[in-house]
Amino acid sequence: MLAVYWHVLPSVVAAQGLLFIDLIALNREGLDLPSDDLPKNDFIPQLTLFYSGEIKGIKLLGEYLFNDLENQLGRLQAGIDIGTSNTLWLGRTDNPASYWRDQYHHGGWLQPTITRPGIAEYEIAGGLAPSHTTGILFESGATVRNSEGFSFIGSFGYGPTLNSNGLQVPKLVDDNRDKHNSSYAFRTFYNFGTLTAGNEAGLTGSVNHIAAKSQAFTEVRQWMLGAYINWQFKSLTLTTELSEVDSDTKDEEGKRTAIEHFHNIYLQGIYSLNDNWNIYARAERTSDIDNGDYLVNFPLFLSQKDMLGFSYNLTRRQIIKLEADHSERIYGESYYQVTVEWSFIYP
Repeated sequence: MLAVYWHVLPSVVAAQGLLFIDLIALNREGLDLPSDDLPKNDFIPQLTLFYSGEIKGIKLLGEYLFNDLENQLGRLQAGIDIGTSNTLWLGRTDNPASYWRDQYHHGGWLQPTITRPGIAEYEIAGGLAPSHTTGILFESGATVRNSEGFSFIGSFGYGPTLNSNGLQVPKLVDDNRDKHNSSYAFRTFYNFGTLTAGNEAGLTGSVNHIAAKSQAFTEVRQWMLGAYINWQFKSLTLTTELSEVDSDTKDEEGKRTAIEHFHNIYLQGIYSLNDNWNIYARAERTSDIDNGDYLVNFPLFLSQKDMLGFSYNLTRRQIIKLEADHSERIYGESYYQVTVEWSFIYP
């Protein structure tokens, strides 16, 4: 990570900047009717700019994404430390109610796989749960012994709206925002042993009121509750996360029009062959899917997926990954996919 100290204010401003470049190519086989949103072949260039700094005790953090779909300001937040282990942030932040999404929010260089678990997808990629919130985020922690301890991340603000293109990232300032799009979310966990091992177990949850436009309903009340474990056994790291999701849709009069309830679980293993080679696999399953009013808006959501892949560290700043998977979409269509990614971080 590059540390850049501005010469104009050497004792006041410290800034850090990172540039993530991802080039992704894929091929799908077995599709009955390839479409614009799910073509047989695709090439996805992506650029992520990340910035963090501090001005007179005020922390600053920003993240901007460029890809072939659209440009997006992912995060823009300012924070202050409260005591020795508490930080209060204001702005557009991550929604913390997902271990994967909260842990791997940057470019592909930091992410151990190419594809993400379906339950952790961003809004722009067809995710069915809010992944950003504009409002307040609070981080806190307490050491129990040595490097073990509890941590808590909680957020409150307003989340995305739903339209014909799926969930939309909440604006930083929106005077016309509907009153029914508040979001409350948290992740709390216990970290065992050293921080480098990453052994932790935790709970996640959120309550989201999602305003709907151009729909038969005007509001979605979504409840999410989850639990996860991330554990390292020498060269093998196992991660599993279970999520329970309830989405109730309501009309203009506040009457419930549909109730949807499903469970999602994934199990992922990463085995380190040596300092440069990793092999990994992940299985995802979603149960109790109904043909309700809400889920029909997310045709790209994968109800099942079995994936095998490997990664190779070309240099300290470059990684190449290759994955093969068999996936099934939410309403039955299945296909095979091969994906390759080159990721680069500068500096």
